[in-house]
Amino acid sequence: MHDIWNPWHGCVKCSEGCRNCYMYFLDRMRNKNGAEIYKTKSGFTYPLQKK
Repeated sequence: MHDIWNPWHGCVKCSEGCRNCYMYFLDRMRNKNGAEIYKTKSGFTYPLQKK
């Protein structure tokens, strides 16, 4: 999944719908904290690149 452009990662749970959030599930599988919000490094300029 290297073709996804998302300059930010992480989230703060704010509603009942966040209980089964896929991002928190995937982060837990990778031993990461989904509540930690940070700017991603890879692919940040991807939409601006010309082919």
